[in-house]
Amino acid sequence: MFADSNTSQVDVFFYLTFLPITKNSIQTPSYYAILNQMSKIPVRKLFKLEYLLIFFSFLTCVTTELFKHNTLESFTKIDRDIRELQILYNDTNKSSAYKEELSAELMEECLPYIYFSTESKHKLIRILELFKYDAVSWNTNHQNSKYFINLVANFYGDIKATQRSILFGFDSMLFCSVFILFLATIMLLTKRAENQTSLEDLPYQEKAKTLPSPKEIIIFALITIFAIAFNIASSILPRHISVPMYMDSTFTIAVTALCGLTCGTICAIFTNLILFLTNYTSIRFVLCHILTAVLAAITFRHHQRRTKIKSLNFEIFLWAGVWSAISNAILGDFLASHLFDSSSASPILDGSVLGLYVVFKNLTVATYISGLFTNIADKLLSAAISYIFYILLARKFKNIFK
Repeated sequence: MFADSNTSQVDVFFYLTFLPITKNSIQTPSYYAILNQMSKIPVRKLFKLEYLLIFFSFLTCVTTELFKHNTLESFTKIDRDIRELQILYNDTNKSSAYKEELSAELMEECLPYIYFSTESKHKLIRILELFKYDAVSWNTNHQNSKYFINLVANFYGDIKATQRSILFGFDSMLFCSVFILFLATIMLLTKRAENQTSLEDLPYQEKAKTLPSPKEIIIFALITIFAIAFNIASSILPRHISVPMYMDSTFTIAVTALCGLTCGTICAIFTNLILFLTNYTSIRFVLCHILTAVLAAITFRHHQRRTKIKSLNFEIFLWAGVWSAISNAILGDFLASHLFDSSSASPILDGSVLGLYVVFKNLTVATYISGLFTNIADKLLSAAISYIFYILLARKFKNIFK
C-alpha cells in the first residue's frame, strides 16, 4: 500500500488518524493515490530542533506582545483609579460603600506591582486606611491632607518604577526569542557544511573502567578549574549589564562533554558553592546545576551510542541545552516558588514574573512561564559557548579526547 519504503509507522499513524476515511472514500481508487503521496511528506522533519526553536521564538514574540498589551491596559486602569482616589479623598458625598469598592479594586489591581516590595505594600495599606476614614476633622485638616497627597505621590512613583521593570522584563523575553531565532538560523545555515568543519568522525567505543593517566588527570583538573572560574565570572556579568539570563553554567556542558560526568558534577558543585559564599545565589540551586551536567552526559552518551560516532556536533549540544532548560525551569521554579516567594534576586527576571502575574493573576503560573523562557535562552547560550570550547580543546588535545 505504501510505495515509499522510508515511511515510518509514526507517519502512517498520522495520516490514518487525520485523513477522514469513509466507506465511499475507501472504495474510491484515488484515495490510495492521495494517501501514497501524503506518505512521502517528511512529517518528522518538522520536529527537528531548528524548526522547534523557530516555532518557540515566534510563539514567544507573539505572546509577549499580547502580554504587553494586556499589561498596558492594566497600567491605564491603575492610573485612572489612583486619580479618582485623590479626587474623592475630600468628597463627603460619596458613600462608604463606594469607597470600600474602590479600595478593594485598587488593592487587587496593585497587588502584582507591590508583591516584591514590603514598603510599597505598607504605603498602599496606609493610603486605603486614610481614604476610608470618615472623620471630617481629618479630611479638613490641611496638614493631614498634604500628608495623604504626598503618600499617594510616593506610592504612584513606586508603581511607575515597577511598570518600567515589567516592560523591561517583557523586552528581555523578546530579546531571548530573537537570540533563539538566531541560533536556529545558524543551525539551518551551517548544517550542510558541518561535516567539513567538524571533528574527525572517530568510531565510538565503550570505555573500560580504568583510571585516567596522570596527564589526563592534570588536563581534566585544569579544564574543570577554568570552567568554574568562567562560570562564576559569567554569572556575575548579567547583574551589571542587565542581561536577562543566569549564565552560571556556561562551561558546565563543555566540561561534561570533554572530561565526563564526574568533572561536570564537580564543576557544578563548586560553581554554586562559591557563588553561595559570595552571596550571589542559594546553595539549593546546586541541584539544578548538577541536573544540567547529568542530562548533558545522558544526551551525549545516547547520541554516541546511536550514531556510533565519538565526536559531538552543534545540534547535540543544543539538545543538551534544551533538556537542561526544561529540567531547570521545572526544578528551579519549584524552588523559587516555594522557598523564595518566586523571587529570582534579579530585577529583570522579577519584572517578567510580575508582568505575567498581571496577565494570569496566578503567581505560580507566572513563575513557571517566565522561568521556561529565561532558561531556554540561558541554557542554549551556554550550550553554544560550550560547543565552541569543546571544538577548540578537542582539536588541541586530540590524543587526550580520542
